[in-house]
Amino acid sequence: MYSFLTDFIIFPNMCFNIFDFNSKIKMTSVSYNPHADDFDFPAVLSNDSLICKFKTIITDKKIKTKSGKINQMSWTAYVGLSDLDGKEIQSMLNESSLISKKGQFTNSELDLLFDFCHKITQRHQLKHQNLTHNRAFFIIDSHQVNSKHRFGVATIIENGKNLGRKNATNPYFQAMMQAYSKYNKKLETKDKVKPMLAKGDAILVDQYEKEEVEKLYVRNSYCQPKLDGIRCCVELDNPVVPYSRDLKDIVLSKTMMEDLATIHESLGFYNYKAILDGELYQDNMDLSEISGIVRNVKDKGKKELLQYHIFDIFFVDENKVISNLPYSSRLEFLDRIKDFNLKSIVIVETVKVESPEFLYNYYKRKIAENYEGVILRPNLPYINKNRDNLVKIKPVFREEFQLIDFTEGAGKDKGLVVFKCQLTETTIAKATEYLNEKNRNISSSLITATFGVRPKKDETWRRKEFTKLRKIQSNGFTYFENHLKNEKYTVEFQDWSKDLKPLRPVGIDYRNIN
Repeated sequence: MYSFLTDFIIFPNMCFNIFDFNSKIKMTSVSYNPHADDFDFPAVLSNDSLICKFKTIITDKKIKTKSGKINQMSWTAYVGLSDLDGKEIQSMLNESSLISKKGQFTNSELDLLFDFCHKITQRHQLKHQNLTHNRAFFIIDSHQVNSKHRFGVATIIENGKNLGRKNATNPYFQAMMQAYSKYNKKLETKDKVKPMLAKGDAILVDQYEKEEVEKLYVRNSYCQPKLDGIRCCVELDNPVVPYSRDLKDIVLSKTMMEDLATIHESLGFYNYKAILDGELYQDNMDLSEISGIVRNVKDKGKKELLQYHIFDIFFVDENKVISNLPYSSRLEFLDRIKDFNLKSIVIVETVKVESPEFLYNYYKRKIAENYEGVILRPNLPYINKNRDNLVKIKPVFREEFQLIDFTEGAGKDKGLVVFKCQLTETTIAKATEYLNEKNRNISSSLITATFGVRPKKDETWRRKEFTKLRKIQSNGFTYFENHLKNEKYTVEFQDWSKDLKPLRPVGIDYRNIN
């Protein structure tokens, strides 16, 4: 359920009279393209033109199952001009005395809050114009309604795009477009309920593997193979509503939509709405291929190749409060769906875990069957967004790659180091052997192939390391070039891709720490 807290002033065509922008203008735009002449952003300037505020969105997706209380959340995007970096802007705002105010800021309060910003003039609104102050930013304020405001790290925009072309943008207009994209994504989530998440236990494949798996055993729990597909929830309604983990709508095949409609009609819930939880998946397809099919809304033929593998079901009332059924009871509903024998629907294998040794043996068997790992489900109620009632157990790989460069991260990672690594003959041989053993497809990969990796370190370390690595030393080369370039770097990752690169890599440490 969405509502908007404030009346808004819209800038027609991003141009306005800076001496008269407090007069309300009715939104008449029919275009959703920011480059179109008739487009209006859903945004308003403060009284002194120091900040541009997007329309506030109120959502009620944070749910406390036990109490039944629905916590509404307020979300607002702001765009402005400043010479500060993202962290500095965040600190300035969150340390302000105004941050404790309950409710929305007035235009006058916005000018006080953003008094470190440069004034936004009509020139800034013309997307192709050069700017006197060439650094724009956008920042999100997300907090519980009637609680103090909370700003995230600002994203800095220093350059426009498509320079010299008809659709060229300056940094301010680019910041507006990116904030507008975030705004639209927030709207797309509507009032969907987020799925339950799993906390991860990555098991290093070594002599301690059995011990590490067995200590995760929980009494009265269930286990399932972990799939490497695309998470998908489906509201059983008329029509059914499939959506992703990020609450975005998903286009499914005609067969799957018909099968889901059959489930809705056959189960026949009246006081509660049923929501299926599972993954779009197909054996012998890797994640990148599945993801490509899901993203492609036009190729409906390929969508018929996928199946919906369901591993859970939960129920919400009209207030979006989730029922407190334990997993054993929810499993009975999945057994009923299995009896329908629908072509595109698969109920994921579920077994009762009898002992720690049973858990380890099941884990090893599923790894041998080419699954990612296993999911351990205690016999507890479904709690959306919670990570305590669901455990994923999967192996993790650790290899050394060649460190060839580093760069500065973007957005929240601005000012933080990100490394660039290159494959080696050793890693290519290991990846090839592993994928052949698993009978998985391999694409040819050059030894010069590279990939980016974020260090598994805190922000303070990554910020200091970025500063240290680019420091010029007495011989005219950087610290990185003198001490680390072409050295080995240990990387932890979840799997090998078909082009022999590590999937979802995180950096552990330099091999030569000196």
